[in-house]
Amino acid sequence: MITGNRIYKDRLFRFVFNDKKKLLSLYNALNHSHYEDEDKLEINTLEDFIYMGMKNDISFLLDSDMCLYEHQSTFNPNMPLRGLFYFSNLLQKHITENKYDIYKSTLVPLPTPKFVVFYNGNTNIPEQCVLKLSDTFTVKQKEKGCLEVETLILDINVGKNKQLMEGCKYLKDYSAFVDKVKKYRKNDTDLSTAIDNAIEYCIKHNIMKDVLEKHRSEVARLIFTEFDEVEFRQQQQKENEDLKEQIRLAKEEN
Repeated sequence: MITGNRIYKDRLFRFVFNDKKKLLSLYNALNHSHYEDEDKLEINTLEDFIYMGMKNDISFLLDSDMCLYEHQSTFNPNMPLRGLFYFSNLLQKHITENKYDIYKSTLVPLPTPKFVVFYNGNTNIPEQCVLKLSDTFTVKQKEKGCLEVETLILDINVGKNKQLMEGCKYLKDYSAFVDKVKKYRKNDTDLSTAIDNAIEYCIKHNIMKDVLEKHRSEVARLIFTEFDEVEFRQQQQKENEDLKEQIRLAKEEN
């Protein structure tokens, strides 16, 4: 029996793509690039950075890019704000490690921040969309603020962003595995059984096979925790909506 808890520890996405080979393949597919040397990729995820009870998934440096890749199973319009907090910490670390002096008259060279969210929840969204921090600003006049963060949201549910999926087999397999868990779960199968069935199917059909065979129990624990968290939130939302409806009806009766 797989058990999970709702205190965030890690994500399956992070577990899979913390591997440099897989991460480089994903970067190349996103940027239409052809990097081959995994050693040029420097993973610099801030392990102690926690925001809203969740760790950030993966951040890394490659050439002149500072990338932050996140997975989301629930659509969150506040991701640019989260990116702002994260990049602030990451850039500060970058400046300290390189011993840059921001008070000198010379310009401090910085890598280009790029923030991508890979979404596979149930809310229908465009295959690709960009969220901007400026969309959250409360302004009375049509004037721009001094800050901007853009977050690229990519729907990675099965059948979406096909060109990207074909460019990175690891992302395609990850998407297919999660989709299988969802489908088995819809058949009123308990979550543990749904995960076991999905793992068996994917190993048999060479989907994420290397990860599943080598780390089966860890993958099962991670995906259980993620689905358990999502279902818990959905249940809470439903209970809140039911409570609001009961209060509304009670007011009408009075």
